[in-house]
Amino acid sequence: MVASTLTTVCVFAPIVFVEGIAGQLFGDQALTVTFSLVVSLLVALTVIPMLASRRFAFAEEGEPAVRGEEEGGARYALRLVGYILSLAWLAAILYWVALGVGRLLKLVFGGLGRVVMLILAVPLRLFTAAFDGLGRLYERILAVVLKAPGLTLALSLLLLGGSLATAGSLGTELIPELIQGELFVDTELPPGTHLEITRRRLEKLEAQATKLPGIRTVYTVIGTSNEQGGAAGEKRENLGQVTLTLDPPSSRQREEAVMDELRQQLDAQGDLEYRFGRPSYFSFKTPIELEIRGYNLKLLERLADLAVARMNEIEGLVDVKSSTEGGNPELEIRFKRDRLAALGLNLDAVAAVVRQKVQGTVATDINRDDRTIDIRVRAEEGYRDSVADLRNLVIEQAGKTAIPLSAVAEVTETIGPAEIRRADSERVALITANLDGRDLGAV
Repeated sequence: MVASTLTTVCVFAPIVFVEGIAGQLFGDQALTVTFSLVVSLLVALTVIPMLASRRFAFAEEGEPAVRGEEEGGARYALRLVGYILSLAWLAAILYWVALGVGRLLKLVFGGLGRVVMLILAVPLRLFTAAFDGLGRLYERILAVVLKAPGLTLALSLLLLGGSLATAGSLGTELIPELIQGELFVDTELPPGTHLEITRRRLEKLEAQATKLPGIRTVYTVIGTSNEQGGAAGEKRENLGQVTLTLDPPSSRQREEAVMDELRQQLDAQGDLEYRFGRPSYFSFKTPIELEIRGYNLKLLERLADLAVARMNEIEGLVDVKSSTEGGNPELEIRFKRDRLAALGLNLDAVAAVVRQKVQGTVATDINRDDRTIDIRVRAEEGYRDSVADLRNLVIEQAGKTAIPLSAVAEVTETIGPAEIRRADSERVALITANLDGRDLGAV
């Protein structure tokens, strides 16, 4: 029984020591199978022999339970003798062949066997002594248990109930985060931050991360965040991502220590928002994601802020971030239709003039070597560099009188949404968060 059980244990136990993704995915399963087989072996060596020692007779009263066994045994013995006689000639041949093979094996492996037995002599003696001691201890325990069957059953039920009661305190999660010795931090500066300022800030953070012990490589993406961060396709000048790879061997404790060091440096910068994450082969999502659906963007933003505030109070949640945060600064132009009508101007025509002077239009292109370069025509930067310049932008020349944009429209500064996410054709506010020190089920 021990040998047959260990053959299966030897298949699963080595998986515990496998590194990488396979070890992290199947390590718990290997431990579960190994523990269950060991416990099954313990039951097979203790409980099953005890049950097998009990006699259960189902014979009728006055009738022996072994009725007919003698007749059946005689018939079986006669058949066995017949088989032996009919195969006597084959047995003789097999005997001489087996004898020759045995002598040959004895010559070849005799010396090797003596060496092996010499090496294993001490371990075998220790094992025999331990096994005999275990047998004597089992006999004494069994004697005590059989004297108090009710108490034994009560203690067994108590242990079972205690095990079931502790099941609720065990942590649960779908797929654990894979520890690959790589992590990233998504950063976001205040809306409107210039790309050059973002570059300088992240270069400073990159230099600080390089000085941490055990860091192999550090690289930075500025103006966007990679897909692994969960914000695929999002491009803004105030965004960035710093990715770090650690020297092997990797472990969760080492990655958490690096994150704690970086959190202190990131918190010291004040106006910088950040979120840590790890690359995943299964999903780009964070462990915790909350969706709030609706149409009104202002209402979605308020509800998202309320949800973020409440999630920040939950123990074990870190890097709580909402997709409604960090809107982009915008200039909003509201046309006065009565003024346009009084001046005989068309709203579409005026809007087209503003768009052409601010954004420009591609008038033609030129060829340089193997490249085609567009030529964009628009107003000089000095005429569109500020809100005042935009208000003074000339949209119509009525004779000698220039009509500025401020005469027919109001130009105001507002904060627009950084992005509008949709799910099933509905607008959603997405709140994401990471776990720290607690399992997914508890959070």
